[in-house]
Order: sequence, then C-alpha cells, then structure tokens
Amino acid sequence: MKKKILISFTLSLIIPIAVMIGLFFTMDNSTLVKKYLISDITLKNKQVKDVEAIESFIDNLCLDITYNYDKIKEYDTFYEKVFNKSQRYVSNLQVIDTKGNLLFDASNKESTNKHIVFNKKTIESFNDDFDKEIQDLNKISEDIYVNNQLAGTALITMKVNINTYFKKYFYLTIAIFCFSFFILIALILFFSIQISSTISKPIKSLKLSAEAIANGTFDIEVNYNKKNEIGKFCETFDSMRLQLKDAFEEKARYENSRKELFACISHDLRTPITSIKSYVEGLEQGVATTKEKQDRYLSVIKNKTDALNKMIDDLFCLSKLEIGQFPMNFMLEDSSYMFTDILSTFEIESKDKHIEFKINHPIPSVKLQCDKRRISQVVSNIIENAKKYIDNNGSIEISTVVENDFFIVSIKDNGTGISSDKIPYVFDHFYTGEKSRTKKEGGTGLGLAICRQIILSHSGDIWIESKVDIGTTIYFSLPI
Repeated sequence: MKKKILISFTLSLIIPIAVMIGLFFTMDNSTLVKKYLISDITLKNKQVKDVEAIESFIDNLCLDITYNYDKIKEYDTFYEKVFNKSQRYVSNLQVIDTKGNLLFDASNKESTNKHIVFNKKTIESFNDDFDKEIQDLNKISEDIYVNNQLAGTALITMKVNINTYFKKYFYLTIAIFCFSFFILIALILFFSIQISSTISKPIKSLKLSAEAIANGTFDIEVNYNKKNEIGKFCETFDSMRLQLKDAFEEKARYENSRKELFACISHDLRTPITSIKSYVEGLEQGVATTKEKQDRYLSVIKNKTDALNKMIDDLFCLSKLEIGQFPMNFMLEDSSYMFTDILSTFEIESKDKHIEFKINHPIPSVKLQCDKRRISQVVSNIIENAKKYIDNNGSIEISTVVENDFFIVSIKDNGTGISSDKIPYVFDHFYTGEKSRTKKEGGTGLGLAICRQIILSHSGDIWIESKVDIGTTIYFSLPI
C-alpha cells in the first residue's frame, strides 16, 4: 500500500510537469504557434515575422544608452550614437534620471533645457498593461544601470506594437499552467478514488465478516487477495475467522461429547448399581436361603463393585491425561527388551484361553524415551479389547517395525471387525462398538480413549484399520 501511494503521488507530479514541459517546448518550436503570436504585429502595414529581432534590438538599445550615458548631456553626440541607428523600430526615445528629470528627448531637443520633470503617472504609462486598450504605438520603459547602480529610465516609443505578442504569449502560458493544473487535479482525484476503493472494499468485506462472527456465523469469507498491507491484514483476519470457526465447532463437539459422557456415565453406573441393589435386597429379604446362593449373590455384588471401581479409575485416569496432569515417568528404554517383557505375560495367558498369540520376532532394538508402565497399559488395553471380539481359537498377532524415526507397533486380530463409518469414533469416550456385536465381556468404553491420550503424551500417534468379518489392526507409534 505504501508503494502504491508513493507511485501515485510521483505520477501525479511527474505527468503534469511532463505535459507542461512538452507544451512549452511545442509553443516555442511550433510554426503554427509562432504565426499566431505575430499575427497582429505590423510595421508600416507589413507583418513583422521576427519578434526576437525586435526584442534583441531593444536590449541592444539599452546597452547603447548605458555605454553612452556619460555623453547624455551632449545631445547631438548621444543622438548620433544611440537614437540615430534605432529609428527603424523606435519613433522616440526619452531618458529620465531617478528623480524623473528629463535628460534626453529625441523628438524635442529644446525640452532638455526646460528642466521638465516627469510625474509618476506619465512614467507608468510606459509600463506594460494588458488591460488597457492597445494603441497604434507601443510604449516601453527600461531601467538603465551604470556601474551596477540605477541611473535612470529609458522611455521608448516603438513604431511597432509587440504588446499583443507578449499578451498572447502570456495567455498561452496561463493556459498551459491551467491545463497542467487540471491534469494534476484529475490525476489526484483518479488515484484517490483508486486508493480509496482499495481500502474501502476490503474494509466493507471485513465489516460484513465481523458482523457475521458477532452473530455466530463464521462462513463469511474476506475476499481480498492483493499482496499489500491490507491484503496481509485481511489474510490474518480470515485466518482468525477460520480459527474461531474451528474453535466454535470444537466447543460444540465438546459440549455434545460432554452431554454424551454424562449420559454414558449415568447409564453405565445405573446398570451395575441397579444389579447390586437387587442382589442386596434379595439378601435382605431372605431370597438366598442357602449358603451356596448367598455366596453367589455376594460374588455378583463383588464383581459389579469391581466393575464400578474400574470405571471410576478409568475416568480418573482419562481426565488426568486430557488435562496433562497424569504423572509420567519417562526413561530411556530399549524397545526390544521392553516389548519382549510386556508381551511375555500375554503370551502365557493366551495358552490358557485357547487364543493364538503370535509375536513376530525379532523386535527392533532402538532407544525410546517413554514410560514403560503406561506403554504396557496401552498394549494391555488394545489386546484385552481384541479378545472381546474374537471367537474361540481366534488369533492376535503383534508386529513391530522402525520407519521414519518412529518405532511402530501393530496389534492385529481376526475378530468381527469394524465398519468404516464407525472407525472415526473408536477412540471416543464410552465407545463400545456396534450394537449388533456380541461381546464376550463387558467394558467401560474408555480403554482405547486412554490409549490415545497416553500415546499423544509420548508425542506419538495411534490409528486403526479394520474390515467387517475380517479383523482389526490397531497401530501406534513412538518417536525414537
């Protein structure tokens, strides 16, 4: 914008000046203009074609007066040396001193002896005056300097009237200045409108977008793509608009998630509490009449209480992870040793449950800055989640690889799989899969959400690939 204003200001000055110079050059060199200027100048009824010669003649006459000024009292000598050779253009020559005393009069020799004093009005009659009526003769006054001091004034009465030449020249000069000034004003107005539109258009767009944002609408885009200061401001404003839109949508998603969370918590707490209440009432009312039945009631109550306790622990763990207050004990671990140790427990347990548990060796050995206990929790949650959706004699396969400075773990099962439209919600709170699935064991729906937060706390990533009736693979990566 500064550059545009500077260029506009420069052009507003340069163009009128260039036009003015061009017009003056044309006026001084154009034959048509010269003919127009001298069209009214005549000498003995003949048109004078060389005005410059007359001007040069007047200058030379003044020089002759200056050079012979010391002889001005010798009338005949001064007449011969000064006036006699100037009669081609001059009809009379009078010279007065600084006080107005007549020193020489070419038309009347005797007047110099009469001590005639010219008054101010008479002297001024020889000055150029474009407003007075042009006469047949033209009167000119020229100051005479001797030794750089004003000695007097020469009052020259010309045979030729060149007043019209200077008058026309003056008017043409004024016209050129006026035309150049008009161009200057036009350019200033033009560039002002351009700059104003450059500013007002984006401001109007910004105003509409700001009003829309104030009303909770974030879809009014600021359409201004010019690379200047205002363009950068509009770009920043539009970026802010998009960020506000994302934040507003995130807030809306958070609010919906919060509502769903409370609904899920209420549901998942109500179910075991209702069950516990029923069994406690049965014990109170003596429904369990035998020791075996009482023990079974108490076992159910204990299991439901354990489930409630696990849910509360998971909620506490997840909330601490999300606000960054969950304690992490980061240490430098060898990936091969750490995952061999973590996976050995599941390898032993799988044999008792008729599940094929396969670990693809060797596990790459790299150094990881991580919390071994939390990584073990991630692996445990993923494996336990897989067990819920595989049949007897199902399989779980663990693979590890190093790619692009990341240690990547994949846990694959051959369970029921997840439809593509449900995959984005797998890591949400209380997501427990499709209702059509039959899980072998219950769950809080917080396990994978906890996994995600733990991996993000390690500056890693976690994602999922799944096909219905084929199986699911969950990947997570840790930076090396």
